[in-house]
Amino acid sequence: MAMDPKEASNLLFDHFICGCGDPVSGLEWLLDLLNFHPLYENQKALQDLLPDIGQRQLALGQLDCADLTEHGGTIEGAWLTEKGTALRDCLRAEAPNEFRGILGQELLVNKLMECAE
Repeated sequence: MAMDPKEASNLLFDHFICGCGDPVSGLEWLLDLLNFHPLYENQKALQDLLPDIGQRQLALGQLDCADLTEHGGTIEGAWLTEKGTALRDCLRAEAPNEFRGILGQELLVNKLMECAE
């Protein structure tokens, strides 16, 4: 499964960002988090990124609710689903251009107008 920037944009605006503020920094952080998967192999990196257990639980829960991860006995041991891998790969491809394909001007204006309604 591959994900193009428009599909990634829809997913991200539906679950993670609204477009105001600094969405580039948010997407860089999300990419870092996705890169740590499978979490059962990267506990130290996860805890360094999110030292507060409450923040960790909320962030990982959001990934799980968006069907980007799957987990067994604990969410802190999650791995990426096919959809999560596709999003991570799309973010990796878009990162050198500050996610312009995802946060393109037209998409950003439309999403900002939806948030204002």
